[in-house]
Amino acid sequence: MGLLKKRDKGRVDRRRSLAGVPVLHDNVKVVEDSGGTFVLKMQIQRGYGFFERFRPAVSERKYELDEFGTFVVKEIQRRKTVMDIIRSFEKRFRMSHREAELGVVAFVKMLMKRNVLSVVVE
Repeated sequence: MGLLKKRDKGRVDRRRSLAGVPVLHDNVKVVEDSGGTFVLKMQIQRGYGFFERFRPAVSERKYELDEFGTFVVKEIQRRKTVMDIIRSFEKRFRMSHREAELGVVAFVKMLMKRNVLSVVVE
C-alpha cells in the first residue's frame, strides 16, 4: 500500500530541529539599550501587491526584548544549537529542563514567524 501513503515533504522532526543552529537574518540589527537589554531592528521592503503601493518603500520594525529574550539572542550570536541554548537558559535562570525548553522553543518559533531568524538544520 505504498501508493496511498502520505509523503512527509520537508518536515523536520523534533530531535533534528533542536540540533539546529538559529541564525539572525542579514536585515536584522541588534542594538543594546541603556538598560542592558537588546532591541532588534529590521528593515522591511515593500511588497508587490496593489495595496503595497501605498506603503513606504522601506519600513522599520523594532522588537524590544526582556532579560530572557536578550539572553537567548546573545546565545544565538555565539552560534550555539537550540539544545545548547536550552541548557544554558536552564542553568542561568534555574528552571527545570521542560520549562526552559518550552520557553526557548516558543521564543525561537515566534522569531521565525516574524522573519527575524532561521534555524539551520543538517
